[in-house]
Amino acid sequence: MICSGSRCGDDVDMKVCESKEKKPKTKRRKLQSKNGMRVSEKSKRKKKRNSLKSETRVSKIETEEEKMERKRKTRIAILKEREVIMGGTAVVFDRDDPDTCILGGYLRKLVNLAINFYNEKNSTNYHLVHMIKAIQSLCQGSVFSMTFTVKCPNQDDSDAITLDAEVYRGIPDTVVHHVRVLDDAPAISPLTA
Repeated sequence: MICSGSRCGDDVDMKVCESKEKKPKTKRRKLQSKNGMRVSEKSKRKKKRNSLKSETRVSKIETEEEKMERKRKTRIAILKEREVIMGGTAVVFDRDDPDTCILGGYLRKLVNLAINFYNEKNSTNYHLVHMIKAIQSLCQGSVFSMTFTVKCPNQDDSDAITLDAEVYRGIPDTVVHHVRVLDDAPAISPLTA
């Protein structure tokens, strides 16, 4: 401790004693990178943050592409709904175009209703094999024109027959207008000798 002061007679003029104690300095640890240069921890953290930002940018780009695809699909669905609302027709299922399946589960119920109607009229036991096409028309309700293949449970898929059905879905109830066979008999394979 160092004291400095002066005495002049009775008056004491004293300066404040200053302590010159040194505070211990905390040293920042210096790290060495692979190439031998010294890098502080702070710059290491910055580099890590920047690399994380670039990773998030890549994932944001992927999600943007997914969002664009989702928006495109909803636009197609909205356009199809507008066609039906305005009194037009819409393809609600096409085997060749996978984007057209709008009413998947509901359409299957209508097809099963048409098959049950055909089974009762003709005393058969057909089951759905493949759905081919379905078109919806708006007419004080919805008229579904559907084409599909059916077969008996003990037959092969090659023996399936193609049916065409028209089902009206109105406000009070759902009615099957008609179910008819499009091909009279299954294709017969040629005999091999």
